[in-house]
Amino acid sequence: MELNPLQNWLWKAACSMRGEIDADRRLVRFYLPAHVRWSELRRHTTGLGARLTDNLRIIASENPKLAGVIERRDFNATDQGQRVLEEDTLARLIAILSEQRLGRAYEYLIRKFAERGSSAGEFFTPTEVGFLIAYMDADVRQGNIMRNPLFVNEDGSLRRFHKIAASPMWNQEVPAAIYENDSDGRFACYRTQGCQGNNRSA
Repeated sequence: MELNPLQNWLWKAACSMRGEIDADRRLVRFYLPAHVRWSELRRHTTGLGARLTDNLRIIASENPKLAGVIERRDFNATDQGQRVLEEDTLARLIAILSEQRLGRAYEYLIRKFAERGSSAGEFFTPTEVGFLIAYMDADVRQGNIMRNPLFVNEDGSLRRFHKIAASPMWNQEVPAAIYENDSDGRFACYRTQGCQGNNRSA
């Protein structure tokens, strides 16, 4: 028996005895209500733009740490009266992504491109860094850490941490003035012989 039919069969058997139950939110880091999960999304072929947009908003509302991060995209967005992403484009993408579990294959290819110095490396997060970040209790914020750091104290000073796990895009061109005129003094040590102490600010 294939894996998916087996899983469905087992779940059906379990539900027949206990009644269908949802996941215990205390056991998961991020909670996904049943009606916004990928398996449910795959069942629909129309209204996908609205459904994707609504799903991300629901996920953000259920997981406050993701608010302001994942629900910013409108899959129904238009440009000059035309949909940016047509319904058939979204349907085709969902169908393709549902064919196989290709995460590892994609990761392998991107890593190889990165090792050869390709620009693909700008978008590759090393597996080890990804796992480290995933195991931490994440506080995710979207912004420009160079120009406007978001982890600050009430008095406006930067928060300080013993350890930081980050995966910035490679080869970004940052004007020298940002380093030289940083009001928080984050980069002064890089213009001397090295940084002192174990704490770093983000």
